[in-house]
Amino acid sequence: MSPPLKLEHPHPFTLEQASLLPFATLTAEIARVQNSIVHLQRSQVVLREALEGERDEVLEQAVEENERAISAQEERIMLLHRAIEEKGGAGNGHY
Repeated sequence: MSPPLKLEHPHPFTLEQASLLPFATLTAEIARVQNSIVHLQRSQVVLREALEGERDEVLEQAVEENERAISAQEERIMLLHRAIEEKGGAGNGHY
């Protein structure tokens, strides 16, 4: 059995609720969140380039907010993987 999850961010569902969802829903949500992270990371590159050589509090705040969003989304992916594991899908390399 896996150790309990220690979540630092709020999520729209609990592990128990996610475990009730079908595999297809869980894997689709993982893909959606991964795509969101890719877009946030691209945004970070653009924001950091804009910040080179000049200080802009609005852009700095956007970078910090994106970092928090990326962290929360990575944690959500971990939660979804755990839900798949609890459903018995961890041994299947497909998930």
